Parts: sequence; C-alpha cells; structure tokens
Amino acid sequence: MMWFQVIARELRSEARQPYAYWTRVGAAGIALIIGGIWTLDKGSWDWSGVEVFEIVQPTLFSLIWLAGPVLTCDSISRERREGTLGLLLLTRLQPGDIGLAKACSGMVRALTMVLAVLPMLSISLLLGGVSGADLLRAGLMDVMALLGAVGAGLLASSRCRNFSRAALLALIYAALTLLFLGSLQTFFYIMNHRLSHAEDWLAVMLAGPWVLCAGFPSVWRYTGGVSTTVYLWLSAGQVLLAGLFVCLVLRGLNRNLRAVATETGRSARQEWWWRVFCTPRWFTGWLKRRQQWLLNRNPIGWLQRRTWSARLSTWGWLGVVTVAESAMVLGGGGSLSDIRDLQLWLGGLVAVGLAFSAADSFRGERETGALELLLVAPLKVRQIITGRLFGLWGQYVLVFGLLVGLWWYASGWHGPAWGRGWMGLANELGQARGLMFLVFLSTFMLLPVIGLHQSMVRKHFISSWLLTITLGLILPLLLPGSLFYGMLLLWFGLNWGWGIVLTPTLFVVVGISLQALLAAWAAHRLHRNLSRRLFATR
Repeated sequence: MMWFQVIARELRSEARQPYAYWTRVGAAGIALIIGGIWTLDKGSWDWSGVEVFEIVQPTLFSLIWLAGPVLTCDSISRERREGTLGLLLLTRLQPGDIGLAKACSGMVRALTMVLAVLPMLSISLLLGGVSGADLLRAGLMDVMALLGAVGAGLLASSRCRNFSRAALLALIYAALTLLFLGSLQTFFYIMNHRLSHAEDWLAVMLAGPWVLCAGFPSVWRYTGGVSTTVYLWLSAGQVLLAGLFVCLVLRGLNRNLRAVATETGRSARQEWWWRVFCTPRWFTGWLKRRQQWLLNRNPIGWLQRRTWSARLSTWGWLGVVTVAESAMVLGGGGSLSDIRDLQLWLGGLVAVGLAFSAADSFRGERETGALELLLVAPLKVRQIITGRLFGLWGQYVLVFGLLVGLWWYASGWHGPAWGRGWMGLANELGQARGLMFLVFLSTFMLLPVIGLHQSMVRKHFISSWLLTITLGLILPLLLPGSLFYGMLLLWFGLNWGWGIVLTPTLFVVVGISLQALLAAWAAHRLHRNLSRRLFATR
C-alpha cells in the first residue's frame, strides 16, 4: 500500500498550488455562464428541473473531458523534467504503484470540478422533473468521462516531457477515447434511425458520442435517446470499457516506466512518429524560405511559430472551424441565426486556444533560461513584446479572419432604433450583433497581451491560462452582457418599458473598453517587469 503515500504527496503538493482553487472557481463559473446564456436565449427565468439538468449535465461532462486530461497530463512528465521519477523508482514502489497513484490523484483533481458544479446540479433535483433513469445515466456518463480523461492524460504524460505538447497530446487522446467509448450509444442510435444520407452518417458518427453521452437539451427526451433500460446497460458497458482503458494504460506504465525514466532523448518509436508525422514533406522549399523570411523580419515572433506544434495549432483550428461550418451547411442548419450562434461558440473555443498559446508563450524561455539571453541581447523590451505579439497574431489571423467574415455575413446591420417595447429591443439587438465583429477583433488583438503578462508572472501554466481567460474573456465580455440582461429583466419586470439606458450597443462598447483597459494594464506591467528583470522563476 505504498501508493497511498504517493497519493498523499501529490495531493499535498497540489493543495498549495493557486490553480487548484482557480480550477474549481472556473468550473463553477463556466457552468453559471452557460446557464446564463441559455436563460437569455429562452428569455425567461421560469425554469423546470429538466431544463436546468439539461444545461448543467452537458457542461459538466464537457468540462471533465476538456480539463481532466490537462490536469493529469503533467503528472509523470513533471517528474521526468525535475529528475524525481528515477528517485521514486529507487524506493520500494513498483512502476504500477506510481501509475496507480498518479491516476488516483488525477481523479481527485477532476472530482474537484464535479464538486464545484454539483450544487447547481442539485437545483434541478429540487425543482423536480428529473427522472431517476436520467440521473443514473448522467452519473454513469460522468464516471466514464473521469476514467477516460484521466487515462488519456496519463498516456500523454508518459510520452512527452514538455507540458504544452503533453497537454495537446492529452486532448487528442481524450477526443479519440470519447469517440471510442461513445460508439456503443452511437451505434444503437444509428440502428434505431434509418439514415439515408452520407452526411447524416458522418455527423452522427463524429458528434454522436459527445451529444448522446453528454445529454444535450432534448437529446435524452425526444430524439430516440430516451434513457431506457437498454441505454442504461450501454452506459454501464461504457464505464466498464473506460475502466479497462485505464487498466491498459496502467499496465503499459508498469512495463515501460523504468525505460521512460532513463530516456534522455526520443525513443525509436518517437523518432518514427516524428519523422512520419512531424517532418515537412511537401513544399519544403517554400517552408524554408518562409521561415527564413520570418526569422529575418521578426526573430522573436519566429521563436513562437517555428515549431510543428505551432503550425498544428494554426492549421488545426482553421480545419476545425472549416469542418464545423461545412457540417452545419450540409446538415441543413444553414440559416443566418444558426450561423451566428455557431460563430459565437467557435469564437469562444478559438479564443480559449489563443489564451492557451499566449499563456504558454514565455514559459519555455523562462524554464530554459533563454529569457535572460533575450534580455541581454541588443533588443529593446518593446521589441521583445511586440515581436512575440506579432507571432501570436500571425498564428491565429486566418481563423479569426474566417470567423469575422462569416459573422459579418450572417449578422446584417440594423440602424439605431430608440422606440419603445420589444420591437425597439429587437432593433437594438440587431445593431449590437452588427458590432459584435468588433468583439472578435478586440479579442484577437488584446487577449494575447493579457496572456503574455500572465505567462511572465505565474509559475504554473494552468493558473496563467485560467487567469488569462478570466481577465481577457469572462470579466470584460461576459460580465457586461450578464449585467445588461439582468437590468433588462428588472426593467421590464417593473413595467418601465424600453429606454435608451438599456441599449445593447452601449454594453458592447463597455465590454470592449474594459477589455482594452485590462490589456493596457497588462502591457504596462509586462513592460515594467521585463525592464526590471522581474518574472517568475522555475
């Protein structure tokens, strides 16, 4: 039972980290924000228990799959970077004990998010209407998500030493694991629905494991996904498959962990993967000329964009957005309203990815000591900051340009209307939609500034990433929107009518202005800290 001591060591270490608190706050905050968005879309505070359950459960399920692998992916790679994995193996611990302890500690980390969202899930039970079958199915799906996310994070952590690469690999493993584990319910759904078009098959096979297992609104009630006994048995089978997946990962760690601890470079298998999937094979001459041009024009930005992971981030996000837009059009949901809603969700996801890249920007230079070399080079601090900003902007300019163009096409433009009643509100919302492209542009320009500041002052990546999202997205953009709709419901609740005070355009401008102020503050602090050589050490 020596692995209990490793779990205690992990939990004591994690309890002192700031991001442990921010993870819980972020999970509860995201659930509240998504609930607020659905409330605004519904236009009423009259909620039933089933409606609350259909918002909180998919949010929790998605959070586990997104944050669970990231929270676990550094458990073994950190030991390898710090050289403590070999010391653990010199004790009486077996490699399997270390893997089991890491899996249990990762499970506890992910459970903190569940506990943070659990009070909101209990509201649906108090309101009533949630069946016992749906509750049991949700519990089984969340357990499956915990096991699958932790297994994907452990598998990625054993294969990478660098945190950012381990996090990216863990998210890829998590997506593949979700596709595999959710295939049981997906195949059962396909057998009960005769799909005649190839695009329907493709949409169900790709989105079905997430949509059916998460329990999105109306999926478990009206679309053939009702929580019958068959679906409950399928859910239990998915939990068993997830547990088998974790056991296979632990068996692999028990067999290969000693070899992993003694590796100083890439293994033969990693060399093969690197040569096949990460080495450029086409347009190599153009790529060399492009990299040489970037190096001569902006060497600091070249450091941001020179790696294959940076290129994967650029073209990967562009591919995700293109596939999502194409799937919507092929699936028959190509109305302007549907396109606008999709742009908001995709814009939020891409903004989270931009915050990820910005929060991880200077971390590698800090850990390797290259930042001190940059500061003593014949470069001004302003050149270092702007060079890295241009590198980040160049990394995401294509995908943000696509989102802004599609939003401009789908939003239309309505002139200002200062009438009374809901017609004036509709016209004002139309004008605010026309201005939302400025929100996309401000997020693209200003969010990297906040992320660079956080990457300099925070030791741990997760805390800098969460703070970047909070200061760059949640606080300046979602808070004014929530304030507007809260005042709107109060205004009409008191029968005061529609007035100039509650113009949505005003709140859009306030959000952009607040984002600009926070970015200016972050830029000032970043310049001052770099000038004084004040930044977080390892």
